Amino acid sequence: MKIFFLILFLSLANSLLAQSNDSLSMQAQDSATFQAVEIEASVDAKLWRSHLEKSLGPILIDVMKKGMKLGKYVVQVKFLVEKDGNISESNPLNEPGFDLGKKAAEVVLKGPKWTPGIQNGKPVRSYHTQPITFFIQPTKYIREN
Repeated sequence: MKIFFLILFLSLANSLLAQSNDSLSMQAQDSATFQAVEIEASVDAKLWRSHLEKSLGPILIDVMKKGMKLGKYVVQVKFLVEKDGNISESNPLNEPGFDLGKKAAEVVLKGPKWTPGIQNGKPVRSYHTQPITFFIQPTKYIREN
């Protein structure tokens, strides 16, 4: 009889532990941050472009006035798209000078909401890297103060 209860106890304990592990696994996925997901985070392209152009325009004029050399500069900004679509943890991966990378990351952080990435059919936190290209070229529209 004791053996029967011991076997019954062990099988119940095993069943409870399995449920607990499944629950922990689901909790871990809910709080996990993904580098790659089944469906990438996205944003309305027109809205995103408009935000970047409007916000980065004054920054571009400022660095031109400060003497940044003519040329093409690409800043890679890595940021986190939260499950609700808000952007957080925006950081430049490179800095071409005049704090252009830092300023681009600040602009990205203030951007519109994104559609979050999807993993196993659920919205998740995921990283996204956005290249932002700047063209510094001669212009007659920059006024000196």
